[in-house]
Amino acid sequence: MPFVEGFVDRGLVAGDHILASKYCKDLFGRVYIKMSVQSDPLENTITADASIVAMIPEGFRPRETIIATAYGWPNNSVGGIATISVRANGQVLVFGVSPYAYAHGQITYLAK
Repeated sequence: MPFVEGFVDRGLVAGDHILASKYCKDLFGRVYIKMSVQSDPLENTITADASIVAMIPEGFRPRETIIATAYGWPNNSVGGIATISVRANGQVLVFGVSPYAYAHGQITYLAK
């Protein structure tokens, strides 16, 4: 995942598997993004102001803004609802109801 400065892959571990952030496109033009991101340095910088956390390259961008629910959590605390948004210009944004340090979610859409 091409994260912007200030955000890195969270790399969650589930059993023997590392769930790294990634994106791909199938033969029908559907783009799949699985993202687990954290702020770097580890601070609660994912807020309602919509932090840009990554840039998706041409060929993987949607025709219009796509929004999906996600899960976010602050550093050393219980989390809650967050939102992932992918814009037509390739910006990937994460919003948090409360300030979060981490966010995890998935989104699927048709590429333009």
